[in-house]
Amino acid sequence: MTAPRAPASPAGVLRARSRGAALLGALALAGCHRGNTSATLDLPACQGNALFTVPPIPADALSGIVPLGNLLPSAHTFPTDHLYVYVPAGGGPRPVYPLLAPGRGWITAVGSTQKTGQPAPDYQLTFAPCAEVELTFAHVVSLSPPLASALSQSGSCSQYDTGGLTVTQCWASVSVAVSAG
Repeated sequence: MTAPRAPASPAGVLRARSRGAALLGALALAGCHRGNTSATLDLPACQGNALFTVPPIPADALSGIVPLGNLLPSAHTFPTDHLYVYVPAGGGPRPVYPLLAPGRGWITAVGSTQKTGQPAPDYQLTFAPCAEVELTFAHVVSLSPPLASALSQSGSCSQYDTGGLTVTQCWASVSVAVSAG
């Protein structure tokens, strides 16, 4: 898979979304989410409670987690629907860690967000271990060639202006089976 980018504040955000089932102990990284992708695929129903068996980044790389419901005006005036995962940033280059599949499942979507003046886009991946649960990983630095190709061929992009910036977001639905780790 790919590596999450570690911004100066949150290294990433893990948005865990569950339709009808509680998502316990999930660590993931995310930003804006475009909707439920696993519903369009014929994924198996969730069974058991061991959906996630591997941390998405090495556990020793974590320096903190901001819980669900965080308030941080002005960007988060309302409680967040995602977690923040912090990694030590230090004074040098931002660390990059491999992004691991947290369990057996599927990458169901790949996206990019490009802002005016940003040298490279942020990428997003949606992972679903089963039909009722999905995670979106954001602030991903790079994509594997097959995922990058799927995204570039999708043609599903939108653009909007906010805070003096132009933001272009692109998404592609995919179905890529992955193993834990």
